[in-house]
Amino acid sequence: MPGLSRSTAQPAGLEPNIVGEGRPHGQVRRLDTPSELRLSGLVNFRGTKLAILEGERRFGGVQAVILEPGQSDFLGVKVELMGINAGQHSATVRIGHTNQLTLVMRSNPPVSGVVVEEAAMDATLDLYARLAQRILLRHPRLPRVSFTVAASARTQTEAMTGLKDALARAGMISIEDGDRFLMLVPQSEAQKVQPRSAQLKASDHSELQPAGFINFPGTDLNQVTAIYAELLGQRLDREGPILPAGIFYLKTMTPMTRNEALYAFETLYAWRGLKLVPSDNGMVKLVLRF
Repeated sequence: MPGLSRSTAQPAGLEPNIVGEGRPHGQVRRLDTPSELRLSGLVNFRGTKLAILEGERRFGGVQAVILEPGQSDFLGVKVELMGINAGQHSATVRIGHTNQLTLVMRSNPPVSGVVVEEAAMDATLDLYARLAQRILLRHPRLPRVSFTVAASARTQTEAMTGLKDALARAGMISIEDGDRFLMLVPQSEAQKVQPRSAQLKASDHSELQPAGFINFPGTDLNQVTAIYAELLGQRLDREGPILPAGIFYLKTMTPMTRNEALYAFETLYAWRGLKLVPSDNGMVKLVLRF
């Protein structure tokens, strides 16, 4: 079940492992045949090898995972990345316990660098945040597109820059926000957003939470709002006005403090024209900012 996983070892007011399900996109169906798994991206430069693997969802769309050799994840069934052969533009995977196969990219990408082929937007942005080593704040009005990119790179910075340039060509502008965040906004909004994380009050380092502390991979906004209220130390008033539904994205690729977590939520809600305010019954409710 999504929500807050509690631990007595954590500082008061900030709970670990805030995880949300991407319910609006549907469940991932079981991979019945190897042809239903696709290699949509490879990253290869000194010290780093990554593969993007995509599987179809039961109710349409795709789910993607980013793996290093030896890592595994679930795409309806356990998928393990056995190895990457950059020279052959391929990755060897094991599906379940015994079914091993080699997936090959259709194009002829650079041996050293980053390449994605018609990769799902979510996977591409997760990869971008991982290479940038920042928490990505995704504007809700970003266009939904797939990506095809091939960029030579010898370092993580060069690989990140290759993706940054590709996003810019698609009308998505990157704006650094302090040392922790990276805003990604439509070109039309680039002059309107106001990065403010550098102004946050310094927090006790004992509050620092690990990477992966928050994971909302396309989660229903109503579910997220209840957790946002908990982070504020409040309860959500569910009797408030019904507001437009939406899908919420936030993944923490780096450690973060409670103040930084609240800043991320506040920023992403403000971009939707929403905010949490005190309610008459001592709880908080979600209202339109304007």
